[in-house]
Formats: sequence, structure tokens, C-alpha cells
Amino acid sequence: MQLHGKATPILYWMTAISYLIMLPMGDYSWHFLHKATPILLLFFVLLSNTLHTRSSAILFATAALLFSACGDVLLALTIPNNFVFGLGAFLLAHICYCVVFWQWRVQPASVYAFVLRTFTDPKTKWIALAFSTFTLLMAGWIVPKAGELAVPVTVYMCAILLMALTATNTSTYHTEQPYVAQPKMNLILLGAMLFVISDAIIAINMFILPVPYQAYLIMTTYYLAQYLLFKGIMQRIKTDMSPLP
Repeated sequence: MQLHGKATPILYWMTAISYLIMLPMGDYSWHFLHKATPILLLFFVLLSNTLHTRSSAILFATAALLFSACGDVLLALTIPNNFVFGLGAFLLAHICYCVVFWQWRVQPASVYAFVLRTFTDPKTKWIALAFSTFTLLMAGWIVPKAGELAVPVTVYMCAILLMALTATNTSTYHTEQPYVAQPKMNLILLGAMLFVISDAIIAINMFILPVPYQAYLIMTTYYLAQYLLFKGIMQRIKTDMSPLP
């Protein structure tokens, strides 16, 4: 079973780049749908290739993409409280990603053992510390300026930190199939890093100071993040579906 062909990245980046090109035009007709189209493409590709796969991880991965697309639309709409609604949609997306990465953690363990491993293992501790330190610094900078949005912003920052930490300790191959060659880079981890960067730019631009070319920086890092997460998830699904030798 072919998980996704060469057409997927081509269509994804064609739609993503076309949206970036159209940014100077502002709120043109159906711009909100154009913004979400690349993510919806990933959603339908993942859904169509895993319809007969009974896996809660895959279910939550497709849900994460769907909530992300909803968040894209809500943030692009000029409706009251669109930021709060969009933030809520992406909060649900991050929770779904957390569930996926938790199920694919390197070694099945309790929450305590997972945290201990993440912050003590030489392969993950510096990345985990970097994520945690960055989030705490951002929270100290952003939350006091967020006003009535301080609580939802704080909750969201906790969720994206949890997503990043679970991604740090995620295996891209099935633990029962160690014969499968591991990729040179953990695409899920790279995607999580870019997601954190994209959200940080949004927060700085909204609550602290205008960021030059913010729309291009936010959407470029966001589209890269979602595509890398998708690729990493597809890698893991592929190894899960590989027959034992």
C-alpha cells in the first residue's frame, strides 16, 4: 500500500506558496479556505491511506490536522473573538498531537518515567531544556501583556510545550521492529520546533511589537512544521505496517 505519492508534496507546496504569494492582496474572496487548503490536503491524504487501519494514534493525527485547518479558517475570518476561537482549535490540535506522540514514545513508561527520561537522557535533555526554557521566557514576556487573554494564552503555551516535549521523545519507528532503519533526522521533532517558532512569532507580533514580514514568517514556518509532522507521522505508519522479517 502506497502511503502517499510524489503528488502530495507538489500539491502541498503549490497551494502553500500560492497563498504566500496572495498575502499582499489581503482579505480576498475565500482567502480563509485558501489558507487552510494545504492542511486539508494532508488531512485527506492521511485519512484516505489509513481508513482500514485501526489505530487511535492515526485517528488523533487526522484530528490534529482537521483542528489545525479549522484554526486556520477561524484566524483568517473577520468575526468577533476569531483569535480566541482559532486559539481553541489549535489547542485541540496540539492535544491531539500530544496523544499521538505519547503513544509513540521511545519506551512505554509512566508519566513520571517519561518526564525523567526526557530531562535526563543525553539524547533529549538539552532539547527538552531548550523547549522548557524558551517557553518560560516567552510566558514571562507575553502573558503580562496579554490582558484578558492571559489565561487562554497560558493554557495554550502549556499545550504547545507538552506537544514539543512529547515530540522530543517520540520514536519514528516501531519499537517491535528495530530492524527498520531509523531516519537520519526526527522529522516530528523538527516539525514541533518550527511550530513553536511560528506560534512565538504570532505572540510577539500580537502582544509585544510588530514583527517585519510577520505574515510570511508565520505561515512559512507553520506550513513547514505541519508538513514535517505529516512526513514524520507517515514514516512511523509505514514502519508499523511493514511485515516482520
